[in-house]
Amino acid sequence: MRFRLVAIANFTILIAFNQSAEAAIKSGTACKAVGKSVTSNGKTYICTKSAGEKIYKVVVKVAKKPVEKPAVPQPTKSEEAKVTFGGLSGEISQKAYESLTSYLSKQAPLTGSTVFMDLSPLASETLSQSTLLDMEQGFRFWQAFTPVSTKIHMVFADREDLKWFETRMIQIQPENVSWLPRILSLARESNEAAYAGANGRDSQGNALFFYLPGKFTKADSPGWLGVGPHEWTHFAQNVMSNDIRNAPCWFKEGQATYYGNAISSGGKSKWDSMWKQQIGTLNSDFPDFKRFSEKQLLQWFKAHELNMPNNVCGPDGAFMIGGMATEYLVGTIGVEGVNNFMLQIGKGIDWKIAFAEVTGKSYEAEMEAIVKFVIQQREWAEIT
Repeated sequence: MRFRLVAIANFTILIAFNQSAEAAIKSGTACKAVGKSVTSNGKTYICTKSAGEKIYKVVVKVAKKPVEKPAVPQPTKSEEAKVTFGGLSGEISQKAYESLTSYLSKQAPLTGSTVFMDLSPLASETLSQSTLLDMEQGFRFWQAFTPVSTKIHMVFADREDLKWFETRMIQIQPENVSWLPRILSLARESNEAAYAGANGRDSQGNALFFYLPGKFTKADSPGWLGVGPHEWTHFAQNVMSNDIRNAPCWFKEGQATYYGNAISSGGKSKWDSMWKQQIGTLNSDFPDFKRFSEKQLLQWFKAHELNMPNNVCGPDGAFMIGGMATEYLVGTIGVEGVNNFMLQIGKGIDWKIAFAEVTGKSYEAEMEAIVKFVIQQREWAEIT
């Protein structure tokens, strides 16, 4: 205790001494150590050498002018949606795309497969070959569930060869032609609209795919690029689930649409514009979507839980709205989680129970989250 008291006393004496010494300092006062500074009466002096003499000079402090940061414009609600949720700039969207493309990159290169190509008399061999190469991307993606030993029967018909197409499809799949009238009706309504399909297997047990490109369809035409992986996804759906009709209608077409587009995107630099263009087709294909509130969209999903007449899903928005819903699922539970969803259905588990199990949320909570995400994507794609 005594040592502490002495230290305090000495400290007090020193302070008093310095203050007394500094009180006499002013500019021009002699000093000894150049560079040493002292404070007196609120001013700071520094010892400098001037004309051979060491004297104190007052230090003049210049206040720094604050640097004004440029004002950052605050985004509007619509712009904020684009930045936060759109394409690869949105966390969920980015995770979805990266999960899918990472999964594809891990798949072994195809070593070869048997493809039976049925070309109609006027079919373009160049377009059919490019479509086949695109389809191989889907084959490679799904090879864990559709092994390379799978033989493929690909029917490719020009729109002027619809009679040939009808006759040929009846020949190779005589037990399943109930869908033909609708396909032919759609094809005859417009020779510019392109169609394709995965239709189980032919009479020999080969995986069956058919393609009806439009009159002006090219390999890189929007909507045609990715059609091959789209149809392979349908084929894989049935393999994994045993019957994809046990899954919701919006998922059946939505998964094929999202996967088909992403698999054939050609990389990150092209993905944003590609996906935005596809979502934008809802402006003309299903204009009601632009006016949907969250409540109305939730009702839309409920109405598309089961296949529509003739085992057809859509076309009232099921492809693209379902595609955005699938994007949300892949972005939150990954490709493997979505695969698990289909495999659970294949075990006979009700899809809503499987849905809750793989997402970790109740069916109702997950659907509400999906609806919010789809609305946000609608704003990003500027569907107004």
